[in-house]
Amino acid sequence: MDLFGKQKKRKLLLCTAALLVVFASYAIYSQLYPPVRTIGNVKSLVNISDFDTPLPEGAIPEIINPKFVSANVTYPEDKDLVVGIVYNGLIKAYPIKILNWHEVINDNFSGKPVAVTYCVLCRTPIAYESKVSGKIATFKVTGILYNSNDVLVDSVTRSYWSQLTGEAIMGDIVGKNLTRIPVETTTWSLWKSKYPDTLVMSSDTGFDRDYGTDPYGGYEESEKVWYRVKNEDKRLFVKDIIYGVTFAGEAKAYLKSNVTSIGVVNDQVGKQKLVVIYDKELDVIKIFDRNLKGRELNFEIAGDKIVDKETNSVWNYDGVAIEGSMKGEQLKRIDATYGFWYVWAAFYPKTGLYLVY
Repeated sequence: MDLFGKQKKRKLLLCTAALLVVFASYAIYSQLYPPVRTIGNVKSLVNISDFDTPLPEGAIPEIINPKFVSANVTYPEDKDLVVGIVYNGLIKAYPIKILNWHEVINDNFSGKPVAVTYCVLCRTPIAYESKVSGKIATFKVTGILYNSNDVLVDSVTRSYWSQLTGEAIMGDIVGKNLTRIPVETTTWSLWKSKYPDTLVMSSDTGFDRDYGTDPYGGYEESEKVWYRVKNEDKRLFVKDIIYGVTFAGEAKAYLKSNVTSIGVVNDQVGKQKLVVIYDKELDVIKIFDRNLKGRELNFEIAGDKIVDKETNSVWNYDGVAIEGSMKGEQLKRIDATYGFWYVWAAFYPKTGLYLVY
């Protein structure tokens, strides 16, 4: 590396270190002296006093119209986590190391506007169709937290939205919900192996950020939660990774490491019958409706295959029967929330928890 390259690298490291100090200092300061927010007389589903305001709006800049490159790139690295989406005929991956610095990416899938959101404090990657009141909207981070989770704002109505639930919690359209798009959180190596034609978001974002570093590195191992939550649940370590689902007001969480060791779980949340499957190809958990055409199926691992007990058909990780009398049938995918246990328990204090010891 020449002298210019070394100086540039040193400058980036110094800038990153300085930025981390600023973020940490601002977080401490804002807890002691919260920024004044003029909310006004608006409808709200939450108590404003439960908000934390560590940063001003715009401090974490959203990305609009990101650039993409083919899978034959040196960034991200194979071990890096990405958020993968298969939607409307396109396959894309978004490096977590970029989402760490921006938290909202406003994108488009062949004419379908999509907001890829990520709360770095909660490790919750969630994608939404970005239409509000029938109009295309862009989203950004407000700098406000509720239950230590990002509150987003849309460009059409200026309503505030919970990043985790996709519900408008403040503004003229409170109670409205955004439509979710399934995402996978896996490594770049596994994602491009399954989807070699995938596109991946480029680090050429127009912002001067060191996307090789994690500004919140080590947070996932800490027992501390930096901001307030309305409910704490000690059944799991606060930063354990779970997949959570809700049906008709009932919630349940599945510990990733637990399902990984079992392979397949037949379960029920409320009246909804589920099968929870560990996908070895992507190292993710997938959840499906195990009622198919009025028939309840029960699944098990037979050797290295997933089979249903009723017909002994073989199913793949995408919920498609690939052998047997049900060949070609497709289970309905149920979108689940991936993230830290503490934030799920904060939003759903009565959540069930599937555990096998």
